Amino acid sequence: MNYSNTEIEKAILGSLLEYKDEAIEQALSVLDEIDFTSPKCRETWKAIKEMHNKGMKIDLILTTKYITNKNCGVNASDITDFYNCQTTLSYFCQYIYDLREYRIKREVQLIVDEKKEDFLEELEERFEEIKRLQISKEMFTKKPSINFKKTIERKRKFRVVGKYGIKYLDDYLKGILERDLVLIGAESGVGKSELAYQIAFMNSEKLRVHLFALESDEDEPILRKIYKLAAYKYYTDRRYSESVPYKEFNYRNFITNEVDMQEYEDHAIEILENKIINLNIWYKKDCKDINEFTKKIISIKDECDLIVLDHVDYLDLDDGSNENRQMTEIMKQIRNLNDVYGLPIVVISHLRKKSNRKQILPDKDDFFGSSNKHKQVKTVILLSKDHEKENYKDFKYGTFCKVDKCRVGGSNSLVGRLIFDAKENTYLDRYGLCKEINFGEEVVDIPENEYPVWATKFDKGEDTNHYYWNNF
Repeated sequence: MNYSNTEIEKAILGSLLEYKDEAIEQALSVLDEIDFTSPKCRETWKAIKEMHNKGMKIDLILTTKYITNKNCGVNASDITDFYNCQTTLSYFCQYIYDLREYRIKREVQLIVDEKKEDFLEELEERFEEIKRLQISKEMFTKKPSINFKKTIERKRKFRVVGKYGIKYLDDYLKGILERDLVLIGAESGVGKSELAYQIAFMNSEKLRVHLFALESDEDEPILRKIYKLAAYKYYTDRRYSESVPYKEFNYRNFITNEVDMQEYEDHAIEILENKIINLNIWYKKDCKDINEFTKKIISIKDECDLIVLDHVDYLDLDDGSNENRQMTEIMKQIRNLNDVYGLPIVVISHLRKKSNRKQILPDKDDFFGSSNKHKQVKTVILLSKDHEKENYKDFKYGTFCKVDKCRVGGSNSLVGRLIFDAKENTYLDRYGLCKEINFGEEVVDIPENEYPVWATKFDKGEDTNHYYWNNF
């Protein structure tokens, strides 16, 4: 996007000719000639500014005479065209801030294109200016009284853009919201990357998704998805047909080719070729640090609906600098990208090992590297092992899932008890609810008759993972 709008430039100039002194002072306090990208609009702005500084009256006739005498390439018909594009004072106020914001975003693009090694400080200044402009625009364009109708109109446009693919989370949070910034944390071995890949793949049929798989080997996300589809097909066939022979089909045997599952692999590839058309995957070689991540986001922002970063702790840090401070700056930069471009971003991160042996559930202050991580985001989801629900024989493992921060709706002491099926690499639909006691040192199961209305109550019977596959 070139961040220019000639129609807005014309509307501003036409409004200046109509509203005169009422508008010129406000425009002069915000705009400069370099904000105008059209040469004729720029010359007209310079002429109006000169007339104002000389104390001359500004109207259609006098301005036309002044500009045509300058021989600057703007003729009388151009001035008339600008005048006919005038808008209301309310829109005029909005447009002057929009025009300035376009200029700053053009500068951001130039900074990135110059490929300087250390550009974040300069970029930070531009992002802060954009935020100040957006606040000023709201202050100058809103009416003195609260406009309840406009507020509810904006609310009605608010939407859920994607799914987590875990029934508990999508029941509770309804999904990934537009402009959301989600931080998902877990200790090693709980399935952070699996969830990151799941979110990226399942949403890429409808959304343009960019997955930054910084921890993985190249092709690992794709291989995991092929396995997941192949395993689901194989174990479903086994459940409903005794003629399907048993094979020790797990992810390790799939990678090492210990069992022949070509039929199911071909089935998975066929599905992926038909469904996964909007997914881009970037690896560590493509994005080593926050500078490269920022450049990449700015370059893809117009072709992207969802970003998944797995995970933030794999962005390189500078040697010799304070690691916690660097991680805080990284999270601030990710929040800037989220604020300025409005892209929903899901960030994966490590949690520290629990120092309190009695602690069953992690806390949002347990993030590796900096406890400030959670302060920059809008939603925090924490995963941890639920040892009481482990079933090694059936390869099913319990997982606590805790929403520890939620700007939309708030968080509470409820915790989901999920089951991860390691054979099919998916979470089962069925979940239970428990309550956190004594800062995560205890959990108490909640009876189904006390579940909140959003929670699904499951019939007794076979556990399934239909929810994930029905949404894929």
